[in-house]
Parts: sequence; structure tokens; C-alpha cells
Amino acid sequence: MNDSNNNQTPSTPPIPQLPRVFERLGQSLYWKGDVIVARVRVNGKPTWRSTGTNNPAEARAWLKKWKSEVFMLASGIEPKGVVLHRARVTTGELMDAYVAAGQPTRKMRAKRPSTIECEQICLKPLRMFFGNKQVAALTLADCDLYRDWRVSGGYCADAETRGQRKKSIRLCARTRSVDLELTILANVFHLAVRRGSLKVNPLIGRGHYSAAGDIRHCREVAPTPASLKQIEYWLRVRSEHGAADVVCFLAYSGLRIGEALPL
Repeated sequence: MNDSNNNQTPSTPPIPQLPRVFERLGQSLYWKGDVIVARVRVNGKPTWRSTGTNNPAEARAWLKKWKSEVFMLASGIEPKGVVLHRARVTTGELMDAYVAAGQPTRKMRAKRPSTIECEQICLKPLRMFFGNKQVAALTLADCDLYRDWRVSGGYCADAETRGQRKKSIRLCARTRSVDLELTILANVFHLAVRRGSLKVNPLIGRGHYSAAGDIRHCREVAPTPASLKQIEYWLRVRSEHGAADVVCFLAYSGLRIGEALPL
């Protein structure tokens, strides 16, 4: 074998050319495989967005629409798609989002478990009346209709006694209960406005139906001296002397229950 052949260095194989991931098509448009993607900015940071097409004309139209919507949002003008979506939002959907968020306060703080349980009870008649209504079409007149519906006993609930479910019964409400329920509904809309699901709370400016003069105070239903003696006599006849002593102590001292418990 010739020595000259042994001294020859083997030739290095050619480096394979890797396919380019992005191939420029035009201004802010690139090919990525068979799809055209656009180089755009979201919240000031450059990123990629797929146009969903391989037609350059459609991709340019998509990019033009994207820039137009970004300019509208920066100028405080909502695109048509966002407006149409808000117009189709129902009250029931916002209630579901409110419950899923933990029913927070308007300052986004957690509520007590007892308050959450009370709100869930109040949401039942609200969902029955407002659930399928579109929020964009709600007015303060709907609050008047809801008050008339609740006061007349329009809400039905199932009553359970001794483990057996009875027929649904109609539950009437007073104006004070209606005010509480509509306040909870306003909290639902407030959270939706905070999250951008609504533009404006439709219940802004709603007045209260209840009046302070119509609310009975505890002093108005306190027993008279004669009826207090009857209550004490009735308790002692039943050998409930502890309860009788507590009633008399509260009556003659004028203390509240919370104030009397430490004593």
C-alpha cells in the first residue's frame, strides 16, 4: 500500500443545513411551516401570534385588524367583539363567577362563613328571577318588578320536615329582605365590572325600598310588666328555673345578651 495514501487526512463531512423556523414574508409577517404568524406587541412585549391562515392576503388583513383593535383599546374604545360578548352575558353566568371567586367584598376581602351562607340563600330567588336575563338589558325597573314578585310570594322553595320532602311552598319577603338581596346582586355586578366582564353596574343609583319608620325595634316588642310575670310563671311551671332567672335578669337589668353572658 502506498505511504502517500496513508498520510492523507480524511475530508470532514459537510454540516447539514437546518431548516429555518421562521421565514420572512413581509412586514411583521413570517412563515412558520405552513402557517403565517405575525410579530406583534402585547402589553409592550414582542410576541408571536398565529394568523390561522396560509394566505398572505388574509394574513395582512388579520394583522391590520389586530393593530386596529390594539389602537382602539389604547384609546379607550372597545372593539365590536368585546361589546357583543358583554351584550350576551347573563346574570346567572356572573353569579357563578361570583360564587367561584368566594363571594368577596368590594375591597376583595374574604367574608365570614355565616355571611357567605346567608348570601347563598339570597342568591336562590335572585337566580330564579334574573338568571336568564342579559345584564346589558337590565334597568332599575327590573328591580321594581323583582320587589313585586318577591312580596307577592313569587319565589318557591322546597320545605323539608322529618326527612320527607314536601311540596314547594311560596315564600313572601318584606322590602327589607328585597333590599338585602338586591345589594348582593349589586356586589355580583361590581365584581364583574372589576374583572372587565361588564362596563357599568346596571344597579347604580338604586334606592332602598325599606324605610326606617317601617322597621320594628326590639323595644317595641318588649314584654310589659304584666306579660313578663306571665312568662316567668310559665317557665317556672315547666321547671325551667334557669331560663326564668335569665329572662328576669335581662328584663330588670336592661343588658343585652352579649353583655349579660360574662356576668
